[in-house]
Amino acid sequence: MAEIQQAAIAAANWWTNQLAKPTLNSFKICNNSTSGYLMTLASLSNAKSHLATKELLKDFCDELSKQIDLELSRTSAVYLSCDTSPCYILLGVADLVGVKNCLFPYHRNMWITPTSVRVQDGYGADILGIFHIWAQKTI
Repeated sequence: MAEIQQAAIAAANWWTNQLAKPTLNSFKICNNSTSGYLMTLASLSNAKSHLATKELLKDFCDELSKQIDLELSRTSAVYLSCDTSPCYILLGVADLVGVKNCLFPYHRNMWITPTSVRVQDGYGADILGIFHIWAQKTI
């Protein structure tokens, strides 16, 4: 099997870290009302009661890396997202390895190319680069 692209590994690591340690910010919604805050607390409580083991998280990371790599072999870019539920790629990998869907953070977007990974980490957040391969020029 060919080596998995570094961008796929970086992207999978980011999602795995999000699932491993859910926080209040993981489930923050754009509604700043009391009911919005209570929904955030309820989502966090649900996630905390379904934490994944280290083994499940490793399996998730490995499988997601492979899936992203496969998608990148078919197209120039991959888009992963989770509004209040994960996109089909994330959902498929989670279901395959046994990670609960309630662990996925809200309002996250990720754009992956073979040379870069960019993330929008929450509703209205800036888009930040978390991985980039700079082209090397030969002289």
